[in-house]
Amino acid sequence: MTIQSGKTARQLCMAADEALTEAAFRTGEFTEAERLFGEAPILAERDGDREAEALAAGGLGMTHHYRNIAKLVGGLAPADADVAAEEDMMRRALAIWQQIGDPAGTARALLLVDGRFPVRRPLGAIRLRQWDPSGRLGRVSIPRE
Repeated sequence: MTIQSGKTARQLCMAADEALTEAAFRTGEFTEAERLFGEAPILAERDGDREAEALAAGGLGMTHHYRNIAKLVGGLAPADADVAAEEDMMRRALAIWQQIGDPAGTARALLLVDGRFPVRRPLGAIRLRQWDPSGRLGRVSIPRE
């Protein structure tokens, strides 16, 4: 894998997010977003940037998500492995945000893990979380279906 020289993991995530938006809402071509989100964790690990690692994992999950949505819109059912890959990346992002104690990242990841599986969960299955008195989200466990 060739990584763009001089870029940080966060810069790759920003570029990947832009490519993902373009793919999800205009072109349907997810290769660039997937490549950039895939390179970001290598740099994040090298630099010890756990936040960038979580952003990349969540971004890869969203890349799978929009690719699965495109299949649904096209009248095809996504493969179980594609849905599982989406969910696994979202759960990985959630675990990292929880490990580093970032409440905003944790909240974002919880929404993605718990609220956006159109193939597997009805909207009524979304659960609300409450903040504990310290102002942080408590550790939660999302059961697999």
